[in-house]
Amino acid sequence: MKLTAREKTELIVEGIITVILLMLLNLSIIILINQSIEANPGLRDGIFIIKRSILIGPAHYRIWSWEISLLS
Repeated sequence: MKLTAREKTELIVEGIITVILLMLLNLSIIILINQSIEANPGLRDGIFIIKRSILIGPAHYRIWSWEISLLS
C-alpha cells in the first residue's frame, strides 16, 4: 500500500506540528521549574547545597550549573 502525495504531505506537517508542541511543552516545564525555584528560597538553598556536595571523577570536580546540560 502506497501513500499518495497528499497523505505524505499531511504526515510531514503533522510531524512538524508535533515537534513544535513538544518543544513548547519542554519550555513550559523549564519555566515552571525556574519560577518555583525563584519563589521558594528554601528550595533554592537546598539545590545549591546538593550541587556543592556532588563530586565527579577522581579529581573531584564540582558541578556549578546543570542548566546548560539540561537545555542541550
